[in-house]
Amino acid sequence: MKPERFHAEVRKLRELTDSYDDLSPAHPVSVRLEKEHSRFGDDTYATTRFDGDQYVIQVWEGYLHHGIAHVKEMLVHEWAHCLAWDHEATSSDDEHHSDSWGTAYAKLYRAFIER
Repeated sequence: MKPERFHAEVRKLRELTDSYDDLSPAHPVSVRLEKEHSRFGDDTYATTRFDGDQYVIQVWEGYLHHGIAHVKEMLVHEWAHCLAWDHEATSSDDEHHSDSWGTAYAKLYRAFIER
């Protein structure tokens, strides 16, 4: 997948989530492609963090070779962190994949991937 296609999928996800209150994070979400894998752990291809007034999703550009299906699932996974952290008011690693995250992931998956 080329970066242009990736950014098009991000736009589709953003448009979808903006149209549903329960899928729209309370803070803006910035999605960035990173060229260097050294910014991530050995088996990590994407991360999400809260940075003051926005969520930042960073994706290793090398992951794009996995194809559209994997990339869309990864975007849903990371976006679900933003929604879960809105409800939990934290980005604690104690419950990184909490019940709130699971619920958000399921809603996003159905809306974005199964549509």
